[in-house]
Amino acid sequence: MGRVYESLNKAEAAPVTKGGLTLEEMGTAPDGREDGANPEGRDFRFVSYSLDAPSLTEIQRIKQEEDIQTESRTLLTRPSRTVELDRQRVDRRLTPSYESPGRIADEFNRAAIALISAASESRIRRVLGTAADHGSGKTLTAINLAFALARARKQVLLIDTDLQRPSILRMLALEADIGLSEISNTDVRPGDGAIKIMPYGVTVIPMRAPVENSAELLGNPGFGSLLNAFEPDYDFILLDSGPLLHSADASLLARLADRVILVIAAGSITSSQLGRAIGALNKEQLLGVVLNRFEQRPETIN
Repeated sequence: MGRVYESLNKAEAAPVTKGGLTLEEMGTAPDGREDGANPEGRDFRFVSYSLDAPSLTEIQRIKQEEDIQTESRTLLTRPSRTVELDRQRVDRRLTPSYESPGRIADEFNRAAIALISAASESRIRRVLGTAADHGSGKTLTAINLAFALARARKQVLLIDTDLQRPSILRMLALEADIGLSEISNTDVRPGDGAIKIMPYGVTVIPMRAPVENSAELLGNPGFGSLLNAFEPDYDFILLDSGPLLHSADASLLARLADRVILVIAAGSITSSQLGRAIGALNKEQLLGVVLNRFEQRPETIN
């Protein structure tokens, strides 16, 4: 090998000519200016560059390390439980409970398509669902949207972040020993708090009970790290938060979300209340408004 390097060094040191000119002379214009787009091109040594470049073995080692890290993260976030959804026990307003698809399911399918389309144009992965006041149907909207996205072959993670009035467990007729609060504040494996619902494929991280200090949980760096850990495995992460007019939780969560969907129940709030609710959000983050509980009057024929 010593002779090989000696030969390479001699080859690099020897002036290479073309048409009677050395490369150094070719790199200099008659008036002394650098000729070409790269003024330092004449100092380039291909042999030195080749010797400094990562070897194939090094590239393979780096890829193996990346694969190991990915596998380790996946093991941490993989849902610990898989359950079959009991359609007879879930909230009857949820689309999976319907015997056959109807108008409401079609509306959520359209909403899912609109979200997927928006995500194809800009980075949208974390979506916060919130409302101005209680009783708007925001949790029903979040769950139905999650199932609609799953029907569109998207990987969906639904997290109950309504820390004062959690209700996803009840609506889906599920039970859990570990939830968001436990995996955010302890050394519990994140996936131990996740439940995969079959046959739909939606993964849920529930909140088992209200928390006294929601700001402490949401402001904990561990909560942001938790979202980062799950994010590579899902197309969409839906966060169901408390209402804007009753807590600051939604404003805190909006900082961690890419877009916000505001749910409003028809006739339930005044325009001033709606203005105050929207004022707590970044207008650029507002993806759209869902109008709930409106009466669709039959068409009349004159």
